[in-house]
Amino acid sequence: MKICYVDEDGRFGGPQQRMLLCAEQIKKFNHLVEFIIPKADADLFKKKIKLSKFSVIELALTRLTFQKIYLIKYIIFFFYEIYILVQIFKKKKYNLIQANSTPQFKAIIASRILGIPCIWVIEDSYFPKIIVYIFKFLAKITRCGLIYTSNSVFNFYFKGNFLKKNFKKRIYAPVDSTIFNPKKKQQNFSLKKQIIISTVAGIIPVKGIEFFIEMANILEKENFFFKYLIAGGEIESQKKYSIKIKKLIKQSSADIRLVGMVDDVPNFLNHTDIFVCSSISEAGPITVYEAMMMKKPVITTNVGACNEIIDNYKSGIITPIKDSLALARAVRYLINNPNLVKTMSSKAHDMSKFLFCSKKIGYEYLETYNQFINERNKNL
Repeated sequence: MKICYVDEDGRFGGPQQRMLLCAEQIKKFNHLVEFIIPKADADLFKKKIKLSKFSVIELALTRLTFQKIYLIKYIIFFFYEIYILVQIFKKKKYNLIQANSTPQFKAIIASRILGIPCIWVIEDSYFPKIIVYIFKFLAKITRCGLIYTSNSVFNFYFKGNFLKKNFKKRIYAPVDSTIFNPKKKQQNFSLKKQIIISTVAGIIPVKGIEFFIEMANILEKENFFFKYLIAGGEIESQKKYSIKIKKLIKQSSADIRLVGMVDDVPNFLNHTDIFVCSSISEAGPITVYEAMMMKKPVITTNVGACNEIIDNYKSGIITPIKDSLALARAVRYLINNPNLVKTMSSKAHDMSKFLFCSKKIGYEYLETYNQFINERNKNL
């Protein structure tokens, strides 16, 4: 099988990591996977694709954004970019196209024009209604296969009967267990000089970084003196939010540090004592999966698949969104119950190996491709 993964947003993050991990596993079954990515803002993604020895085509694809100048450009070049994709799909003779995330409309339309089977991966629950409407319309008329990454994503996009005829499958995002492998024995909190509480998140509003900071402030006032690390890159289109976060950190008396993008996330997590996800909306979130795989105690807001994969107060702690006090209370609970932390971390690790192992997820993707193509052929 010859498969093409198309991504109109080349900024490297969770969706791009998922694509690479799945492609690496699919390649082991002697299938060919190629990538089409934008020229702009995709240097890191391109580097990782080439390191994994996949073929990559760079195009002047315009990603969808609501910034006025970029939105105008997106609209102007929309049909031309579809035309380019059609020409490449035709020349390369792909057996399957995969569009990676909701606003990847061009790949879906191009594959439909040529009659190539197409899988659309949906992994969010926060896009505005107009994007959701366009997605539903295109998914229905193209009868593409749909992969969703959590039940919350299903409820956001598929509730009701509008897309009942589309092939659908839930597949969690993968984690490479060979890299996210716990190497450091956990030390009892009472024996530590300083406890490190961290999060891994881009500095964007949906990640709820302000609630992480407020959590630190609450704990500081209660005389819990920890070190707080925020690993994640700043986004050009979210400068106002970055400024807000830096201001909040400066005003705080807690030891909070923005450490920027971290190349070695497993090593960063290895030195973390408690991992906190303060997001207000997620499909996964994959950073929680990675922390679980690294055998770390996880506190997370009730976003995405968290309530599907975490047994509350047994393999992690789930709190309401936008509730800094609940996050602080959960941290305090773990500090006061160090023995629970060991069993919680072990259960989280076992669960993550069962659910998110990249080898297992890659096989699920390949199995889904075959099921979708067989079902599609029967209906032709």
